[in-house]
Amino acid sequence: MNIFKIAILSTALAVTIPPLHAATLTIDAGLLTGAERVNVGGTFYDLSFVEGTFNDVFGTTPDFDATSYSEAVAFSQALFDQVFVGIYDDQPALTYGCSGTTAGCQASTPYELFSSNLVRRSGAQNTLPQHSSSQGLMSSLLITTDDSSDIDSQVWADWSVSADQTSVVPVPAAVWLFGSGLIGLAGFARRKKA
Repeated sequence: MNIFKIAILSTALAVTIPPLHAATLTIDAGLLTGAERVNVGGTFYDLSFVEGTFNDVFGTTPDFDATSYSEAVAFSQALFDQVFVGIYDDQPALTYGCSGTTAGCQASTPYELFSSNLVRRSGAQNTLPQHSSSQGLMSSLLITTDDSSDIDSQVWADWSVSADQTSVVPVPAAVWLFGSGLIGLAGFARRKKA
């Protein structure tokens, strides 16, 4: 293989290699049940979709991972961007806790107890293609005693800090391009001598 082909191949690889920090989806019998290493503001979290009442899932004195509206929106945006991907983006019935839905699935990240029976939450919603106008993020109050397992379109997003916080820093494409250019120049100079 000549030096020109090596330069072209290394450039193509540098451009097409996906980032190594993508979240890993947790799939059980075809259902999306959560994800590992979801990047939220530079910290990695593991996520599980859980059914039940707020009090059953988080307790009556919860320790929220998101403690403000803006943090909860960041969690929901990460869920929407990194977890509701591929077929799980527009097939909400494939998300654990929402298998009976006919429109969309709301995964709620709670962030504040509003009162003893209300909780503020931010949610990410994946929907069927025909309902795509309602896909995205939302915020509202939920009753802490409502059971998400009784609601086909509702599931709790239970976040925990990932044990592995190491971040793989990929080599930028510009470095690969520069390196392949140097190899090309070296090959050109070598040919010229011969």
